Amino acid sequence: MFGRLKASLVPVDTPALVKGLAIVLVVVVHVRIYHGVGIGLAGGLNALLLVSGIMMARFAFHDSTAHTLKAFWGFSRRIAVPSLVLTIACSISSQKFSWQELAFISNWTSIFIPNFPLWYVEIIVQLMVVFSLLFWSFDLTPRFLKAPVKYTALAYAGSLGIFLFSRAFWGTNYQLLPHLFAWNFILGWFFWAMLLNDRSLRNCLILTLTLLLSALLIRIAGGGQQRLVSLCFFGLLLIWTESIPLPRPLAHIILLISQATFYIFLTHLFVFSAARKLGHRFDVLPIIANPLLMIFFGILIPTLLWALVTATLRTYRKIKYDGEYVSFLTQSSMKR
Repeated sequence: MFGRLKASLVPVDTPALVKGLAIVLVVVVHVRIYHGVGIGLAGGLNALLLVSGIMMARFAFHDSTAHTLKAFWGFSRRIAVPSLVLTIACSISSQKFSWQELAFISNWTSIFIPNFPLWYVEIIVQLMVVFSLLFWSFDLTPRFLKAPVKYTALAYAGSLGIFLFSRAFWGTNYQLLPHLFAWNFILGWFFWAMLLNDRSLRNCLILTLTLLLSALLIRIAGGGQQRLVSLCFFGLLLIWTESIPLPRPLAHIILLISQATFYIFLTHLFVFSAARKLGHRFDVLPIIANPLLMIFFGILIPTLLWALVTATLRTYRKIKYDGEYVSFLTQSSMKR
């Protein structure tokens, strides 16, 4: 029996698992806010920033600074373009236009969150701009490749110092600013460096102490307690496990959600709004607005949208490739 159970388990890469669980946590928190309940379970976006930092380091820190800059801008483009499209659509729908939102700088002038958390996208884009300037100016990639632990540790210490200094001496009503989140993203770089080639007990203990000490310092500086608890939970998962075995159906669901993370992030609030309007329209609001049902559809519909867009793009690329291949064969035969 145990052999059959073991055979039905599928190992899920821990970063993918954390991504899936973190975006579910984001949806749960927003459902609670939507129903006027305290936030409580915050921290999903902090976990997403940590995983994004790890994945960025994996793909960006190769070859040369030019490769790193290309990865930074590719990442920015993938999240900025759909966000810009949604921002324009929302502006047209509401007849309210903000050049700050269109320029991705509204997080410096307002704490208002529109139809989706645009501030998160703005922070990522702004961080990518700053990182690009630093890497380009000082040709940092060769240094990161030569001594990844040293330079990611220095970058993390600097970003954490900037956060603590800002909280202590730079009073502001706007807390959704890039320098207050840079430490979270760069912590992912340090995770990458420490676990890249040597997932030893020593390195895991160093990362654990770094994570817990950072959480303590950030809490003392006024960081949200629940966010830090969630970040520590997800961070410890990333440190101590490379993969986690899950039942096959659950593993497939988690992986789908993980791949659709950005679509869920962008559109789940629109799903909530549509559900409420349908509930009023057909006089079934108490049923449709059930929190569990809202969470289910807030994850399901964006995931289906991601699957549709992905399948459409793959089909388009295949048709384009087939067309180019046929054209190449035709031209080759004509030359003969």
